[in-house]
Amino acid sequence: MRVRAPERPFSDKSATGALGIKEWSYLAPIFVGDTLHIEVKISAKKLTSDGSRYIVDRDISVVNQTGKLIQKGTARSMWRRASTEPAGA
Repeated sequence: MRVRAPERPFSDKSATGALGIKEWSYLAPIFVGDTLHIEVKISAKKLTSDGSRYIVDRDISVVNQTGKLIQKGTARSMWRRASTEPAGA
């Protein structure tokens, strides 16, 4: 089964910035014809000092068709906090 992402998933402008890759490891080669999929886990969420945004860390794994881990790393991004969200959430 394939899932298609919406054409404009962040049209509400909740994502405010990509803060880069904290770390990335290349564990095995990728070959022509490989089928890859991505697994993403939210590993950290920290409220900024002014309380209006979050810094979110995502652990990302790239896995091939046999289930072998090919690449892994952590990406960091900034997200606007929902105005209706209670403090400390």
